[in-house]
Amino acid sequence: MKARRAFFIPLFISLILSSCATNKPMVVNLPNQNIERTTKEKPDEGKETGSELEKVIAQAEKHLLDGKEALSLGDIDRGREEFNKAIEIILTSGFNLEKEQELKDTFNEISDEIYSLELSLLKKEAGITEAPTEPSIIDEIEKIDLAKEEKKLSGEGEKFNLSGITYDIPMTFNPAVQAFINIFQNERRKEIEAALRRSGRYLDMIKRIFKEEGLPEDLAYMPIVESAFKVHAYSRARAKGLWQFIAGTARKYGLTVNWWVDERSDPEKATRAAARHLKDLYNLFGDWYLAMAAYNAGENKILRAIRRLKTKDFWRLARSRYIRRETRNYVPAILASIIIAKNPTWFGFSTAKEKPIPYEKVKIDSCTDLRVIAQCAGVPLSQIVELNPELRRLTTPANVREYWVKIPKGTKTRFLNKFAAIPKEKRLIWRRHRVRRGETLSLIAKKYRTTVTAIRKANRLRSAHLIREGQTLIIPMGPGSFRYIPTLNLPSTRPRRNYRIGERIVHRVRRGDTLYSIARRYRTDVRSIMVWNNLSPEKPIHPGERLVIWAGKVYRGRNNKTGRITYKVKKGDTLYDIANYFNVPLDKICEWNGLSKKSKIYPGDELTIYTNN
Repeated sequence: MKARRAFFIPLFISLILSSCATNKPMVVNLPNQNIERTTKEKPDEGKETGSELEKVIAQAEKHLLDGKEALSLGDIDRGREEFNKAIEIILTSGFNLEKEQELKDTFNEISDEIYSLELSLLKKEAGITEAPTEPSIIDEIEKIDLAKEEKKLSGEGEKFNLSGITYDIPMTFNPAVQAFINIFQNERRKEIEAALRRSGRYLDMIKRIFKEEGLPEDLAYMPIVESAFKVHAYSRARAKGLWQFIAGTARKYGLTVNWWVDERSDPEKATRAAARHLKDLYNLFGDWYLAMAAYNAGENKILRAIRRLKTKDFWRLARSRYIRRETRNYVPAILASIIIAKNPTWFGFSTAKEKPIPYEKVKIDSCTDLRVIAQCAGVPLSQIVELNPELRRLTTPANVREYWVKIPKGTKTRFLNKFAAIPKEKRLIWRRHRVRRGETLSLIAKKYRTTVTAIRKANRLRSAHLIREGQTLIIPMGPGSFRYIPTLNLPSTRPRRNYRIGERIVHRVRRGDTLYSIARRYRTDVRSIMVWNNLSPEKPIHPGERLVIWAGKVYRGRNNKTGRITYKVKKGDTLYDIANYFNVPLDKICEWNGLSKKSKIYPGDELTIYTNN
C-alpha cells in the first residue's frame, strides 16, 4: 500500500512558428525531426500512449534510483544531477500529470527526495544530525528466509522457559520464533539493542494509551520490528513512523498527512491510531496473531487466505502460498521481540534505556518559523525539531488556525513572554511574486511550496481565480522552507556576471544544467534556447554541448496573419507532444482535426493547428 503527496507542476515547452505575411497555411517540422515521407507508415505494433508513458516513467525512475545511489555514496552533486534529469524527463514528456496517476506518483516521489535532500542539508547546518527519514527494519525482516534459518537451530534456545514470565497475549516458542530470537541475538543484534535502548523514550506512553484503549500491553513492543522505535523510519512500502502507517490507513484513523505535517511521525498520535487499528483488526479476526498479520499485510489478504484454506490458524496460513514472506516472518519476529524485551538479560542484551524527553505544549496562532519558537524558548532549534517530528517544513502549518507545539519542560513561561512581543508578520518570511501571463494561484502555490489557501489569506483574495497579470502577491515563506523549482535550479557556486541585453553567449553545458536553469541564468526562456539551437523536447542536452544564447532576449517569431499551421506527423509523435510543443490545448487540436484524445496518429498525417500568434 502506497501513498504520496499530490503535486502538479506543469511545464509548457512550446515553440510557435509562424509563416511569412501570407494567407496560405505553412507546413512546418519540429526541430531535429526526420525528413517527412510522402507515404503513410503504419505504427509499430502496440505503439500507444500507454507504452510511451511507461517509457517516460522507466527513464525517470532510473535517474531517481541513480540519484539515491549517489546520495548513499555521499555524492550530493551527482544525486542532485540525477534527480534533475528525472524531473526534466517528466516535465518535458508532454503528459498531463493530473490525468496520469502513475506518472504523478513518480514525480511526487522525486520531489520528496529533492526536499528530503535539501532539508537534511539545512538541518545539518543547524546542528541537527538526524536525517528526515531512516531505513525501516521491517524491510530487512522481509528478506529473511525463515525455513533456512530454522534449519540452523541447534536447540539451545529451547532451554528458555516461557512460564517464568507473564504475557498478556498468547505466546509460543516454536521453531519460527526461536529462529528469530537467534537472528536478533546474532546478525541483527546491533539494531535490536539500539531499538531496546530507544524504546525507553516511548514505552510508558505506549502502554498507557494501550491500556486506555483496552489492548494488551505486550503489543507495545511491536515497534521493535516495525521501526526500531525511530519516529522517522520509512519503508519501501512508503510506511512511516513508529507504527509504520501508510498514508491511507493513517488518514483513516485520524492522522493528518499533508504538505505541512505528517502525524505518522508524532509518537503519541500515531500510537493512538495504531491502538485503534489493532483493536479493529482483533474484533474482525478474534485472534491476535491474525490481527498482527493483518496489520502488516492488510485485512483483505488475510481474509482471502482464511477463505481459501478454511482455517484461522496463523501457522497453517503461514505455510501456504497465500501469505507473503514478509507477513510470514512478521508475526514470529514480533513474538521474538516481545520475549527478548521482557527478559533482555537472559538473552544477553543490555537493560539500559533512554529516558523520555519531558515537554509542555504551547499554542501557536499563526504560521511560525521553528527558529523563532526556539529563540523564544531559549533552546537550540534541534530540540524543537526533535520534540515535533511531525512538522515537515520547519514552520508550523499555515492551513490551520492554531497549532500546539511541544517545547522543553520548564521553558513555557519564558516562551510566552517572548513570543507575545513578536508581531505575527515577523514570525515568518514573506516573498513578493509578480503574476505572469497564464499563471494561476495553484501554479504559484506549488512553485513556492505553499498552499492556495495561505496565499489567499495573505492577500485577502475572495476567490482563487481573482488574480491578474502584473499583480503583486505576498507569498508566505518560512526561512527554513525551500522554493520549489521544477528543474532543481539549485544555488550555483559559479560567480554570475551581468550580460548586456542582446549579447551573444556561447554557453558550454555543465553537469546539472537544464534548459530551465540556463534560461534563468541568461534571462531568457526555454522556448527561445530551443529555437536558437534547433532543439526538440525529446532531445536532452549533455555536458560539453555548446548552446548559442542572446542574453535578455526572447524569440518571438514572425507574425502569421491566419495563425494557421499544417503540421505533418513524424514517427514517434503523440497528440500530447504536439499540443505541448505548440502550446495549444489538446482538446483544441482534437476539435480542429476531428479526433479524440485516444485517436491514433500516423507518420505523414497532416494536422491543422491555430497558434493565434
